[in-house]
Amino acid sequence: MKRSILSGTVCAMLMATAATASAEPVETTYKILVSGTEIGDMVVSQDGNTIDVDYEYRNNGRGPTLLEAIELGDDGLPVSWTVSGASTFGNQIDESFVMDNGVATWTDSTGTDDDTPTEPSIYVAQSGTPYALSVYANALLADFDNSMPALPAGNLSLQEMESFDVTDGETTVAATSYALIGSELDPTYFVLDDSNVFMALITPEFLIVREGFEGEDERLRALATRYATERFEQIQADTAHVFDAPVRIRNVRVFDPATLALSEPSSVVVDGDKIVSIDPLTVETAATEYEIDGAGGTLIAGLSDMHAHLGQNDALLNIAAGVTFVRDMGNDNAVLSDLIAKIEAGTLAGPRVIKSGFIEGKSPFSSNNGEIVSSQEEALDAVRKYGDAGDFFMIKIYNSMKGEWVPEMVELAHDYGMRVAGHVPAFSNANQMIEAGYDELTHINQVMLGWVLTPEEDTRSLLRLTALQRLPVVDLDSEQVAHTLDLMVENDVSIDPTI
Repeated sequence: MKRSILSGTVCAMLMATAATASAEPVETTYKILVSGTEIGDMVVSQDGNTIDVDYEYRNNGRGPTLLEAIELGDDGLPVSWTVSGASTFGNQIDESFVMDNGVATWTDSTGTDDDTPTEPSIYVAQSGTPYALSVYANALLADFDNSMPALPAGNLSLQEMESFDVTDGETTVAATSYALIGSELDPTYFVLDDSNVFMALITPEFLIVREGFEGEDERLRALATRYATERFEQIQADTAHVFDAPVRIRNVRVFDPATLALSEPSSVVVDGDKIVSIDPLTVETAATEYEIDGAGGTLIAGLSDMHAHLGQNDALLNIAAGVTFVRDMGNDNAVLSDLIAKIEAGTLAGPRVIKSGFIEGKSPFSSNNGEIVSSQEEALDAVRKYGDAGDFFMIKIYNSMKGEWVPEMVELAHDYGMRVAGHVPAFSNANQMIEAGYDELTHINQVMLGWVLTPEEDTRSLLRLTALQRLPVVDLDSEQVAHTLDLMVENDVSIDPTI
C-alpha cells in the first residue's frame, strides 16, 4: 500500500491555514480570456479550509454559470464538495461529494455511488470549476511521488514543467507550470505561484489568469502550445512507422459498406496513400513489400469527420479512433495551417484536413474565430481573403452575421469556386439562406428553428438550442416544413446535421 507523506513545506502551509481560519476570507479574482478577449471571471474566496468559487463566462453566446464550495480536511484532501448551476449548454448541475468516517459518497450526472478507499484518495469533480486544479495540485505536491488514487476511479499525477517569472507590470512573481495527468485524455497545464497558490490555467486559446496578469496572456498560451507540441512530437517520434515500400496487411477481413458484409480472409496492399490491391491469402508477400499480420481482424476504411474544429490535442486522438479525414468547419486560421503543415510533414500524427473559412459578424455574442466583420464590405473582403489564399474549400457563415449581407458573400464565394455553408444568421431563417444561395446548412437545429421562432427572437444566445423544446408542437406534415424541405431539394442544399 502506498504511503502519503506530507512535505515539511506543505505541512507548514496547512498549519498556517488552520491558524488563520478565523481571519477574514481572502478573495481573489481571475480573468477568463479566449484568444486574448476577456469573456468572464472566476472569483475565489478562501476562509481557512473552506473555498467558495463563483465561475461564469460567455463565449459565442454560451458558457457555464457555476457556484462551487469545497471543504478541505487537515490533510489537504476534500471532505466536502458541491457544484451547482448550469453547464456551457444550459444543463442543470447539482453535484456533491462527502467523505465521512472513511466512506466517500458522491452524486453527479451519472447518479449516486460510494467507495471506501484504503489509502489517501482525491475526488475528481465531474463538473468542477478550473480552481479544482489548485486543490488537486496541493494534494499531489504533498504526496511523496506526486501521485494519488482518484475517486470515482483512476489515478491523478503531477508533472513539473518549468519555473519562470510573471509580472503585472509592477510586481514580478516567481511561478511554476505543471501538467495534471489523469483527469482528461491529455494533460491539463496550469501555473502556481511560489507559494503554490493558483495563478493560471493555460491552453493554446483559453486562459484563466489572476487579475492584473492579463498581459501575460500570449506568453502563457504559447507555453501550453509548446508543452502539447513537444509531447505529441515525442509520441510521433517514438511510435510512428515510415515505410519506403508497399505494405501488405495480411490475414484480414475487409468490410464492404455497400453490402454490409465481410470478405473472406485477404491481404490488402497499401502503397503511399493508395490501396493498390486486395488479394487472396494465396498471394505471397513480395520481397519488396513490408508485411503486417492482421491476425484475422477486420479492416475498414478510415472514418471521416464531416464537422470538426480540429486542434492539436485532437489530431492524434482522431487517428487512434480510426478517423483519417477531417472537414474543419472553422478555426484559428494560422493555428490550423501550422497543424496541417506538421501533420503533412510527419512531425505530428493526424488526419488529412480540408479547411473552411469562418466568417462571423461582430457583436457581443461573437464567436472568436476566423474573420470577424462589421460591415458588408468587410464581409466581402473576408471572402476575398479566403478565396485568394487558395486552400479553403468553403466559407462558413456564423450566427452574428447580418442576413442581408449573405447574398453578395455567396455570389463572391462561388466566383472563387468555394462552397458556402453555415448557421442561419440571427433574425433570419433557413428559407432565406437557401434562397440567398447556401450550398449547405450546418446543424439540423438551424433548419428547424425557422419553424418555431418569431422574427425578433435572437439566436446568438443559447436560444438556438433551448428553443428546440418547442418542436413537439410542430406538425412535420405542415406546409411550412414541406416548403423548407422542397427549397432544399430544388436548390440542391445539403444538411450537415451535427446533432
